Amino acid sequence: MTSPNYKLIVNYGPEMPIITGPALGETGHNVTFNCSASSQPLSQFSWFFNGSQVATGSVYETGPLTLASHGEYTCV
Repeated sequence: MTSPNYKLIVNYGPEMPIITGPALGETGHNVTFNCSASSQPLSQFSWFFNGSQVATGSVYETGPLTLASHGEYTCV
């Protein structure tokens, strides 16, 4: 006799989050950033601007850019 198949899922990651998006933006226009990372189960993302959390999810869209929008955007 043969047993039924057994499925094993191996959890890992997230490994090396990567942000994609433009390096430059124009005043008054929105900018969209995407974050991705290899993981099992799927990753959950938080976005930070100059150290303060501004959003959750893999995609972050700024509001209309101003001079105050200049800074560091980080995906965790």
